[in-house]
Amino acid sequence: MAESGPLAEAILDRIIAERSAGNVRAVPTASMLNTALNAWAKSGVNDGAQRSMKLLDRMDECRLQDESYPLPDTQCFFTVMSSFAKRKDYQAAQTAEKLLVRLGDFPGNERQAKHFNVVLNAYAESGHSRSGEMAERLLESMAELYRTTGDDNVKPELQSFNTVIKAHARSKRKDSAQ
Repeated sequence: MAESGPLAEAILDRIIAERSAGNVRAVPTASMLNTALNAWAKSGVNDGAQRSMKLLDRMDECRLQDESYPLPDTQCFFTVMSSFAKRKDYQAAQTAEKLLVRLGDFPGNERQAKHFNVVLNAYAESGHSRSGEMAERLLESMAELYRTTGDDNVKPELQSFNTVIKAHARSKRKDSAQ
């Protein structure tokens, strides 16, 4: 399983090299990118989350140089955010939140409740003393986005609220959720 990330990335590299060599038919798709991101995320290696983010960044750079490359889609971002959430550490949760913000800046990509929920869960699973307040702040941002846009895709769900409660409970702060 540990070799799945490097192998998937190597195939993507090969397609990029073909494109650079002039093969106009060699263009990676968002689906190919997401498959490679998933391979890194599920590889079980310590830096799998970081490697998936570097790959996401690299594809973004390719897009800037050649518009025939696809923009990373919402699923690509979700995959990378999920890989950071699984690390169960506060810094990883913060990185997942930065990816959530970045997703909102990508044209054509809409943040959805599932994107917010994975970051909320990352804070809850971190057990950090500030995780409750960070999750609550993110829930407020989510609710504000829903209020201002009316977009049901970002409407806080029951899972969103439950996850904030879990974040407060796991923060082990006596004054959490007051």
